[in-house]
Amino acid sequence: MLPGLVFLVLAYLLLRARKTLAQRWCVWRRRRHESEARYYRLAVKSIRSKDAHLALRDTMRWLDRVNATDRPAQLQDFLCRYAGADARATVDQLLLSVAAGGRLSDTAPLLDVVMKARERWYETCQRKPNAPFELPELNG
Repeated sequence: MLPGLVFLVLAYLLLRARKTLAQRWCVWRRRRHESEARYYRLAVKSIRSKDAHLALRDTMRWLDRVNATDRPAQLQDFLCRYAGADARATVDQLLLSVAAGGRLSDTAPLLDVVMKARERWYETCQRKPNAPFELPELNG
């Protein structure tokens, strides 16, 4: 008797809240689909596939997602800024692979540069620049 009553109450509550739940579900799915993490995972997957065209396309899509400036995203500038000066040669190799035949011979340097750049970019996004350290006021 009691489990049946609990089931009926839950069913009633779900029916009453179905529109709100459906809207929240859609918002959650849209945010997840458009998340930076999803674009990053696609870029890494494309790089690992050794297809230079896919790697460049999906890396640029990820970069467009993380770009917060008014200017168009520049792959070489972003990777050199966050991964170091050695990223320039890696990006040049990627662009040569796209122009030549579309296959990446070695994905490890590009993966390393992209992973390092994302890690450092994420760290700078988490840091609040020039935020003063303040102690909370004491109960008085």
